[in-house]
Amino acid sequence: MTGEPTFTGYYYSVGGGASYYVGKNWGVRPEFRYVRTEFGIFGSSENANAMSVTGGAFYQWGGTGKKKK
Repeated sequence: MTGEPTFTGYYYSVGGGASYYVGKNWGVRPEFRYVRTEFGIFGSSENANAMSVTGGAFYQWGGTGKKKK
C-alpha cells in the first residue's frame, strides 16, 4: 500500500424506554438501544451492528400522585 491512508466512517445510536411505576414513588425502566458503526481504511469497509436491552429501578421523590392542598 502506498500513499496516505484514508479513513472514513460514521456511528449512530438510537434507543428508548418507558417508565413503569410499581408503587407511588418507585418503578422500573426497561430500555432498548441499537448501535450502527461503519468505517473504512485504504478503500476497504467494515461495519457492525449491536443491540442491547437494559433496565433499572428508580425512586422519584414526590411520587406520581396529586399534590395535597
